[in-house]
Amino acid sequence: MAVGDIKVDTTLDTDGDTITPGAGVVWKILSCGTSIEATNISLQISRVSDGNDMRLSQKGGSDNGSWAVLLGNLGAGTIQMSNQQIPLILDDTVALRLSGTPGGSHLTYASYVIVDE
Repeated sequence: MAVGDIKVDTTLDTDGDTITPGAGVVWKILSCGTSIEATNISLQISRVSDGNDMRLSQKGGSDNGSWAVLLGNLGAGTIQMSNQQIPLILDDTVALRLSGTPGGSHLTYASYVIVDE
Protein backbone atom coordinates (compact mmCIF):
# COMPACT_ATOMS: atom_id res chain seq x y z
CA MET A 1 0.00 0.00 0.00
CA ALA A 2 1.13 3.57 -0.63
CA VAL A 3 0.42 7.07 0.61
CA GLY A 4 -3.07 8.07 -0.50
CA ASP A 5 -4.38 4.50 -0.67
CA ILE A 6 -7.70 3.91 1.11
CA LYS A 7 -8.27 0.67 3.00
CA VAL A 8 -11.50 -0.81 4.36
CA ASP A 9 -11.04 -3.14 7.33
CA THR A 10 -13.65 -5.53 8.74
CA THR A 11 -11.28 -7.86 10.63
CA LEU A 12 -12.08 -6.70 14.18
CA ASP A 13 -14.23 -9.66 15.23
CA THR A 14 -13.25 -10.62 18.78
CA ASP A 15 -12.67 -8.75 22.04
CA GLY A 16 -9.13 -7.37 22.03
CA ASP A 17 -8.58 -7.50 18.26
CA THR A 18 -6.55 -4.53 17.02
CA ILE A 19 -5.37 -2.95 13.80
CA THR A 20 -2.18 -0.89 13.94
CA PRO A 21 -0.16 0.89 11.29
CA GLY A 22 3.29 -0.56 10.66
CA ALA A 23 6.51 1.14 11.75
CA GLY A 24 6.78 4.61 10.24
CA VAL A 25 3.25 4.50 8.80
CA VAL A 26 0.48 6.97 9.68
CA TRP A 27 -3.24 6.36 9.07
CA LYS A 28 -6.13 8.79 9.10
CA ILE A 29 -9.27 6.91 10.16
CA LEU A 30 -12.03 8.21 7.91
CA SER A 31 -14.93 6.37 9.52
CA CYS A 32 -15.47 3.55 11.97
CA GLY A 33 -18.23 1.82 13.83
CA THR A 34 -19.90 -1.33 15.06
CA SER A 35 -23.27 -2.84 14.21
CA ILE A 36 -25.94 -0.78 15.92
CA GLU A 37 -27.78 -3.98 16.91
CA ALA A 38 -24.79 -5.30 18.88
CA THR A 39 -24.69 -4.54 22.62
CA ASN A 40 -21.83 -4.18 25.10
CA ILE A 41 -19.33 -3.37 22.35
CA SER A 42 -17.16 -0.37 21.48
CA LEU A 43 -14.16 0.68 19.49
CA GLN A 44 -11.21 2.12 21.39
CA ILE A 45 -7.92 3.83 20.78
CA SER A 46 -5.26 1.75 22.54
CA ARG A 47 -1.65 2.69 23.31
CA VAL A 48 0.52 -0.15 21.98
CA SER A 49 3.20 0.12 24.70
CA ASP A 50 0.94 -0.62 27.67
CA GLY A 51 -2.59 -1.30 26.37
CA ASN A 52 -4.12 1.75 28.05
CA ASP A 53 -7.21 2.72 26.11
CA MET A 54 -9.78 5.40 25.42
CA ARG A 55 -13.30 4.35 24.45
CA LEU A 56 -14.79 5.91 21.34
CA SER A 57 -18.35 5.08 22.43
CA GLN A 58 -20.25 4.00 25.52
CA LYS A 59 -20.10 0.28 26.34
CA GLY A 60 -22.52 -1.63 28.50
CA GLY A 61 -25.24 -4.25 28.42
CA SER A 62 -27.84 -1.66 27.46
CA ASP A 63 -25.59 0.28 25.05
CA ASN A 64 -25.92 -0.55 21.36
CA GLY A 65 -23.14 -0.41 18.81
CA SER A 66 -22.15 2.96 17.48
CA TRP A 67 -21.28 4.40 14.12
CA ALA A 68 -18.60 7.03 14.67
CA VAL A 69 -16.96 8.50 17.75
CA LEU A 70 -18.97 9.63 20.77
CA LEU A 71 -18.39 13.29 21.58
CA GLY A 72 -19.38 14.56 25.00
CA ASN A 73 -20.02 18.01 26.40
CA LEU A 74 -20.16 18.28 30.18
CA GLY A 75 -21.01 21.98 30.24
CA ALA A 76 -23.88 23.51 32.23
CA GLY A 77 -24.14 20.52 34.57
CA THR A 78 -25.68 18.19 32.02
CA ILE A 79 -24.12 15.56 29.84
CA GLN A 80 -24.86 16.08 26.17
CA MET A 81 -23.46 13.56 23.70
CA SER A 82 -23.61 12.92 20.00
CA ASN A 83 -21.82 10.68 17.55
CA GLN A 84 -19.64 12.34 14.93
CA GLN A 85 -17.33 11.03 12.23
CA ILE A 86 -14.14 12.84 13.14
CA PRO A 87 -10.79 11.85 11.71
CA LEU A 88 -8.50 9.91 14.03
CA ILE A 89 -4.77 9.82 13.36
CA LEU A 90 -2.95 6.57 14.21
CA ASP A 91 0.73 5.69 14.00
CA ASP A 92 2.60 2.59 15.16
CA THR A 93 2.21 3.66 18.83
CA VAL A 94 -1.60 3.66 18.79
CA ALA A 95 -4.03 0.94 17.68
CA LEU A 96 -7.75 0.80 16.91
CA ARG A 97 -9.07 -1.88 19.30
CA LEU A 98 -12.36 -3.73 19.64
CA SER A 99 -13.78 -4.11 23.14
CA GLY A 100 -16.46 -6.81 23.26
CA THR A 101 -17.43 -9.35 20.64
CA PRO A 102 -20.09 -8.49 18.04
CA GLY A 103 -21.23 -12.08 17.53
CA GLY A 104 -23.73 -13.40 15.03
CA SER A 105 -24.02 -11.46 11.82
CA HIS A 106 -22.78 -8.16 13.29
CA LEU A 107 -19.92 -6.26 11.70
CA THR A 108 -17.18 -3.89 12.84
CA TYR A 109 -15.92 -1.47 10.19
CA ALA A 110 -13.05 0.97 9.81
CA SER A 111 -11.85 2.84 6.76
CA TYR A 112 -8.59 4.74 6.63
CA VAL A 113 -6.21 6.46 4.28
CA ILE A 114 -2.43 6.11 4.48
CA VAL A 115 -1.07 9.63 4.99
CA ASP A 116 2.63 8.87 5.61
CA GLU A 117 5.06 5.97 5.16
